[in-house]
Amino acid sequence: MEADQFTLQELPTLTWTFEPEQLPIHVTWNYISSDARRRSGSTLAIQTGGDLTRCWQEQVWSTLVSSRQARVTLDAGSFGCIELSIVIPQLQPAETAWWTDEWLAVQFNWLSKMIAEKHSQKRIPVPASLRDTIRQLREEASSISPLHIALQRLSAADSIPAWVLFRLQALAAEVENKKGMDSSKLMQG
Repeated sequence: MEADQFTLQELPTLTWTFEPEQLPIHVTWNYISSDARRRSGSTLAIQTGGDLTRCWQEQVWSTLVSSRQARVTLDAGSFGCIELSIVIPQLQPAETAWWTDEWLAVQFNWLSKMIAEKHSQKRIPVPASLRDTIRQLREEASSISPLHIALQRLSAADSIPAWVLFRLQALAAEVENKKGMDSSKLMQG
């Protein structure tokens, strides 16, 4: 795998397959964290491509995203071992805008969980314009897997409680304002 074969938007959504399935694979990863410390993680007994994809998206990538480079090892014991060296493309300052705001990410994640819960409140249809906005935000934020997953859930919803809709519209407007402020700073600089 060549690191330059994938964009920063593609890396968190990689789909993994391996054959033969049901062959237990141990996944480990090492990286340098944002505080310059060597970190590692591991998962036991991955047995399907789907499990490996989930492991990559939910565990591995979410820890590697703040690192510049990492090493991921797929170890199938006596069947062999694959080590992947990954150099992670760094975002340009203009690209680090809204999705690095932890408060926004937490809000989107919370709302994505609220739409799945059964509420006694009446559900209303999600306007197509809001759904398109959420899809666009999902594409922009795809380098951060938990946020990407939350935005995926929100963009896929047909109807949601009214209070969630109003909060989602306010968050989308806040993101647009934040993006507008970031682009005006670039023009001044």
